Amino acid sequence: MVAPAAIGLAGAGSLISGASALFGGQAQAGMYGYQSQVAQYNRAIALQNADYALATGEIQARNYGMGAAQRMGAIRAGEGASGIDVGSGSKADVQTSQQVVSDIDLAQIRNNAARKAYGYQVEATGDEAQAELYQRAAKTATTAGDIKALGSLVGGSTSVADKWLQGQSVGIFNSGDETLGA
Repeated sequence: MVAPAAIGLAGAGSLISGASALFGGQAQAGMYGYQSQVAQYNRAIALQNADYALATGEIQARNYGMGAAQRMGAIRAGEGASGIDVGSGSKADVQTSQQVVSDIDLAQIRNNAARKAYGYQVEATGDEAQAELYQRAAKTATTAGDIKALGSLVGGSTSVADKWLQGQSVGIFNSGDETLGA
């Protein structure tokens, strides 16, 4: 009576082990799926931040440009008030140099915004790659769980068959009819 129970327990153990491996793989796949989704959300946020950085830089450039135009107007008004021709000589050079400095500053403002946006775009690309890695890990975890479950069932079947053969060789499963093994 003990031998059949041992065989039954070995079979039940392999089924439980197989189910555990199967559900474990599915749980791990679910975790990776969640992490993939978080990485996709992070990607979307980084892309929004890139757009925001560009828009903010453009607003800063526009505001600076208005200030530069006011400075240029003040320069021209001051020069005009002196009674000298503002379109020639050193007066024109002052205006030209002011325009060059303003253009350089505007380019720097836009460049800083573009570099910040680029950083966010790189971040978004990394988040997208991470999401894809998590998706692949989820598929691998599911496959690994399936393989482990199958391995448990095969190993358990082998154990049950081995116990059956051992029991048969010592006569536990013979029903009294000696012709069964002959």
